Amino acid sequence: MKNKYAITLDKEMLTTKEIISIFQQQEDIEPLQSLDLNIVNDTLNHIKEKTDAVNIIYNYYQNEITQMRFHSCGLECEFDFERDHFEEIYGVPCSLEAIFQEWSDFIINHMECKTEIVKLDSKEDNKIRTKEISELFNIPYEKLKQILSESSHKVVEVIHNIEFEDRKTLNQLPTHLGIQIAYKEESKELFIYYGEKHFPGLYRGLLLLEIFNLIGYKA
Repeated sequence: MKNKYAITLDKEMLTTKEIISIFQQQEDIEPLQSLDLNIVNDTLNHIKEKTDAVNIIYNYYQNEITQMRFHSCGLECEFDFERDHFEEIYGVPCSLEAIFQEWSDFIINHMECKTEIVKLDSKEDNKIRTKEISELFNIPYEKLKQILSESSHKVVEVIHNIEFEDRKTLNQLPTHLGIQIAYKEESKELFIYYGEKHFPGLYRGLLLLEIFNLIGYKA
């Protein structure tokens, strides 16, 4: 079976901590175990296949892949303030999750789309946006406000400038990921509700690639 050890959307989800423990190399403890190495290699091969399918050239994101493959906490997560920052946002004191998130942002930008992270503040346009999302996902407005105010991670992401005809295409996405997706044809916006818990960056990137594959987008 090709890439049988890969982390994919179809398998049971891993937590951010589990993903990072597989990828990180800690020289003061031990190098990657053989199974972890198989998972890393198969996952990166899986990523390449998915990006090839939407015509994203490997050289364009090779730097991110290199950082994923050879991440060393001993060298790259040495400062306390950095570890504290990443733990506050992602729940893990490691910069590797930020690399996964940057890779996901790269995918969106390379597909000539834009991303909007919905936040709660006093601006009227944000209040309107929050109410819109509340209705779109059938989440009580006050509950959504509370989730947005208490969460440091991405709760709702809006992908702009994305267009496709058949909304049923999105029904092919795995249902066990704990997210909700909606599309507004008139504004060409794709809404992703990640929920109350942080959605790992690796899965975010794989999800975006799968969406672009399903709707037939090419770079």
